[in-house]
Amino acid sequence: NAKDIITSVKFKGGGGTNFCPLFDTIKKCEIMIFFSDGYATYPSTPPKYPVLWVLTQDNSPPPFGKIAYMLNE
Repeated sequence: NAKDIITSVKFKGGGGTNFCPLFDTIKKCEIMIFFSDGYATYPSTPPKYPVLWVLTQDNSPPPFGKIAYMLNE
């Protein structure tokens, strides 16, 4: 089940992701969910759809969207 997968995976950020091409391509969707450390390049204008960022413990909060945290226990 999903809980077993989430608890067995060790999430670690590395930084440097460029989200601009993705947001340039995806103009319309119900919601976008990312697992990230937040160390990234973002578009200057947020998309019109909701974005959820699930961030690692070491993170840099994105400039838009809602944030949840995946913390190591």
